[in-house]
Amino acid sequence: MAMRATLEPAAQGDPVELGDTIERLIGLAAQGDTQELLLEATKNVTRLLGERGSCILLDGGPRIATAPHAPAAVDLRLDLARYPEVAAAIASRQVVTIEDVRRDHRLDRVRHLLPPLLSSVTAVPIGLPGDCLGAFLVQSQRPLPVSAEARRAADLLGKFTALILSQRAGAARVAGALTAVERPAADDADWIVTPEPEALSAPLRVLIVEDDAALTRTLAESLEDEGFLVTTASDGEEGWNKALAIRPALLLLDISLPLLDGFQLARRVRATDTLCTAPIVFLSGSDDLPARVRGAQLDDIDFLRKPFSRDELFARIHRVLDQAAARDRLRLQAQHDELTGLANRRSLRASLVVERARLERYGDPLSVVVFDLDKLKVINDVHGHLAGDAVIRAVADVLRRECRETDLAVRYGGDEFVVLLPHTTEEEAMVFAARTLRHVARLEPQGIAVSVSGGVASLRQTGTGETAEDDVIRRADEAAYRAKRAGGNRVFRDSQH
Repeated sequence: MAMRATLEPAAQGDPVELGDTIERLIGLAAQGDTQELLLEATKNVTRLLGERGSCILLDGGPRIATAPHAPAAVDLRLDLARYPEVAAAIASRQVVTIEDVRRDHRLDRVRHLLPPLLSSVTAVPIGLPGDCLGAFLVQSQRPLPVSAEARRAADLLGKFTALILSQRAGAARVAGALTAVERPAADDADWIVTPEPEALSAPLRVLIVEDDAALTRTLAESLEDEGFLVTTASDGEEGWNKALAIRPALLLLDISLPLLDGFQLARRVRATDTLCTAPIVFLSGSDDLPARVRGAQLDDIDFLRKPFSRDELFARIHRVLDQAAARDRLRLQAQHDELTGLANRRSLRASLVVERARLERYGDPLSVVVFDLDKLKVINDVHGHLAGDAVIRAVADVLRRECRETDLAVRYGGDEFVVLLPHTTEEEAMVFAARTLRHVARLEPQGIAVSVSGGVASLRQTGTGETAEDDVIRRADEAAYRAKRAGGNRVFRDSQH
């Protein structure tokens, strides 16, 4: 493959070698690892165009497929009406940039993906002529010089990703089909596209599982007339397999189904991570339907008694979809700090359980860094609490930029942050902490000098008897306290070994 041009990224980091990137994508396609493929493509498009990137796919309704800087956002549904650049990129199949995006432009359930003020947001379509599967969304907090060559390379990666997703026949077929990808003209300089204000969100996918063929046909036609994408199944097992394949935004289930009844199917859906948040509406002519639904003890279930009118159907559908969106917002708020958008203590506890189990099983090192903001009380007293909040957000942005995809940055308290570093030794964590201190020391939000004190602790062997939440964080916190007592703007390691 004769694509060896080295492209300088928009943000700091290594150059993007396009040929090597495509070869890695082909390798991941051959392994059948779609999630890793999307992660690799997202990282490279981000390096070309900005600072933080996400991959948005349209299957089953617009959703975040991967977000390296915010793993908890994966699988959250999006309203593309709030993302005009994404909607425009999908509609036009062109790279779309919106400049000077303000915070209040996107006050929705994925607000933590955005810093307080953005200089630009760029959307790269993941599509081929006649079909678009989604878009990469790349965000930048500061003005970045992005060349036309970098935009063309990002556009090519979007097309190539779509080609791989569309043709899952192995690396050889994908490589051979690359010549069919439509490339932009070399002299095409019209890369800033103004999105159409009437750009609409992509349709949601509904799965109907009903053994009455006439009713299924009527339901499908009504839903399609309203702009939904409809998939149908005539028995519970077929419905289960199709639910796994398409990940619907809504399920309409008959209760009396062959092979697997509606309650059994609903229990499987609720027990599956990729499906458990999809709302379910039961359809039945049974007189005791309300009692049976309550007795099933399933969360977030609604019902509609047959026969029902079209108006009743759509009123119920819109209600359950609105309720699902509200639950998504609450779930996200429960996992993230409102001021900074970083993870909160609840997310840290859950991640520590997972990482500790991995440590016990595989023996991989696990390190924790505690950062304590120096003299926050003085900043609040002299400059006011709004200035103090700006300082906290600025430190959080540094942590976001410094963390890898596998790391977790947490706002642990008012002036305290914790970073969980899997697969990281104590020595490597010290390097990370020292680098972070240097970047923080360069900050001057609202003209205020900023510094932090850091403490590092590590679990390097199994059988320590420590509890993940308490002991390792306590040791890192004590090290940070010693660093603060020594004058601040420095990092100490845990003295216990």
